[in-house]
Amino acid sequence: MNSERSECTASGKTVFPTMWRGLPYLILLAATILVYSNTLQAPFIFDDYPNIVENRFIQIYEISFESIKDAATKSPMGNRWLANLSLALNYSVDQLDTFGFHLVNIVLHICAGFALYYLAGQVMSQACFPSRRGVLEYIPFFTALLWMLHPVQTNAVTYIVQRMTSMSALFYLFAMICYIKARTHNSIKRKYAWYLGCSVSGFLAVVSKENAVMLPIILVAVDFCCLPPRDGHNGFKRFAFPVCIGIAALLFAMFCLGGDPLSSVFSGYQVRDFTPMERLLTESRVFFSYLLILLLPLPARLNLNHDYLISHGLFSPPQTAFAIAGIVLFVGLIIILYRYNRLLAFCLFWFIANLMIESTILPLEIIYEHRLYLPSMLLILMGVFLVFQLPLPPKFVSGLLIALAIVSGILTFQRNAVWQNEVGFWQDIVRKSPNLYRAHVNLGKALSDIKDNSQSEQHFRIAIALDPDKGDAFYNLGILYDRLGRTQAALPLMQTAITKVGNQAKYYQSLGMVYRKLGDCSNARIAAQTALNLNPATYEAFITLGICEQRDGNHPNAVGLFKDAHDKGLVSVDLYNNWAVSLEYFGKYEQARDYLLKALELYPEHYESRYNLGIIYSRLGMDAEAEREISRAVKDKKGN
Repeated sequence: MNSERSECTASGKTVFPTMWRGLPYLILLAATILVYSNTLQAPFIFDDYPNIVENRFIQIYEISFESIKDAATKSPMGNRWLANLSLALNYSVDQLDTFGFHLVNIVLHICAGFALYYLAGQVMSQACFPSRRGVLEYIPFFTALLWMLHPVQTNAVTYIVQRMTSMSALFYLFAMICYIKARTHNSIKRKYAWYLGCSVSGFLAVVSKENAVMLPIILVAVDFCCLPPRDGHNGFKRFAFPVCIGIAALLFAMFCLGGDPLSSVFSGYQVRDFTPMERLLTESRVFFSYLLILLLPLPARLNLNHDYLISHGLFSPPQTAFAIAGIVLFVGLIIILYRYNRLLAFCLFWFIANLMIESTILPLEIIYEHRLYLPSMLLILMGVFLVFQLPLPPKFVSGLLIALAIVSGILTFQRNAVWQNEVGFWQDIVRKSPNLYRAHVNLGKALSDIKDNSQSEQHFRIAIALDPDKGDAFYNLGILYDRLGRTQAALPLMQTAITKVGNQAKYYQSLGMVYRKLGDCSNARIAAQTALNLNPATYEAFITLGICEQRDGNHPNAVGLFKDAHDKGLVSVDLYNNWAVSLEYFGKYEQARDYLLKALELYPEHYESRYNLGIIYSRLGMDAEAEREISRAVKDKKGN
């Protein structure tokens, strides 16, 4: 093969020019909709809760500059502005109905697949000789089809919060397309327009998810491997644009990390069970686990949370040394292929380079399948390209790839079925990772939500036995006991959770609630105020403070605290119920009734709110309604 550019050896005529040009896109669209059609009502899972359900900054009810700014920058992932904003816009339309969130995720995945189809066509046309191009258009099409239907992509599509991954990948592809257009266009004005498009797309990719900072390196690589050299542009001039983009990306990364980037990076290891060196060693094995998942995405291998063995040294476990040697050989293969087939070299480099940010030194989770979303794209392109180089008729090869796409689609549809039920989802993880602390905690929470209290308690107990140094299981067991009326038993669990975890506002907020229910307003006030000092957005602490004021007879102060919580966006049964009690004290019966009706809208079985509503109806002279509500409240209390 030519050392500069690869030759596409398949023979025959191009396929899609003789057909409707939109047919490939229609097939990709229909296939993706089909395999993701069973996800539209899937519930929120795991990190969806802190980033969406419990994130008041994205819960906007009216569009304003202030609400948009807060949603973009004050969310837990505060540097992922565009992704946060998209979640906020979803919420403004559908609130917490997951249908709209899933619909947007599927649309983003389809757009990314279209962009991959187009980019693969560009790369192939630039990297291959125009002669004997043959079934060249088959290769981009099957690349996009197999990538879109691969079961591993469910972790970036069905998992709502990983919109951050798919959105970043989409703009990353746009940037690549714009760069190739700029490099291959003859018009100076259009070149600059495409370069501008590349810059904007690259920025949007980075503010969707930070791993897009690898884009400048990939631009240099595609220039070296796939694009023709430019006359009179060698050395720095050839790569001036990617270098400028790289400098901008570096400055943005430093801005995100603050004045001391190294400290910002390594401080994250304080909450990890591994050191930077252990993570680096472990990631060498994860690299090959990723390859295996891509090659054989069997249901038993697909998992949101893997219980992955940490490498403590080169030979602990022994596979670590072999994995490191394998990566060295992988890099060596890229170097060798650069001399003989630069297209394949670029595809392999794309894979390893786009894994680097999340798979090296940063204190992130060890393994997540959604990290394969972007890296897998050109690895699949390489696989499809190599299959078409086999001495087989193109129609036969196409038939094989169609069969593979059908199998992938079935596996994806089956994998998506696991996401439809939160309890079933975590049970699947517990089956695959039975010793994973987090899996038992989250299964316990999911079981608690459906009132399977004994099973919930069992899984919290298993989690505590697996890792007694962590606080989540103690905390959630305390929440369960409090809900069951075992508030006295909940208190030591809350206290233990705080000693394990340290200063976490949510824990102090719940501790204050427990003290309040036990009648200890002195400690309740201390815990609630501590929660607000740690995080002023811990609005439910206002309820504890308000109820304590209420018990002391300070109803004006109580109403003020309840109003503060409400004005900050808190929607809560306890808020409306206790606010109504104070309003009754002032004789504001109609307003009290309205708040109690709101409380019962949120939780129809809340017998305290229903009983108080009966009292208010009595005050309003509505005796029949009063008797009805009080009677039902007594019945609901017995049912609990």
